[in-house]
Amino acid sequence: MRRRLFFFALLLALLTVLASSQQLTVQTEAGKQTVLTRSDIDALPHVKVVAGSANMAATFEGIPLKAVLEKAA
Repeated sequence: MRRRLFFFALLLALLTVLASSQQLTVQTEAGKQTVLTRSDIDALPHVKVVAGSANMAATFEGIPLKAVLEKAA
């Protein structure tokens, strides 16, 4: 039982580290690379778009690609 609890705690710790180390790398045509960290991405403006027809709608939320590319420039 203690061993199972230890492995569960270890797995939880690893997942926490992996989740906190998210990043996005943007590379230009010239080869310049820009790494955006999770906090960089969170600081970018977010938009919400509702699309669909009269009887069905879907909501999408995220960061505009333009904002990501401008940050990487």
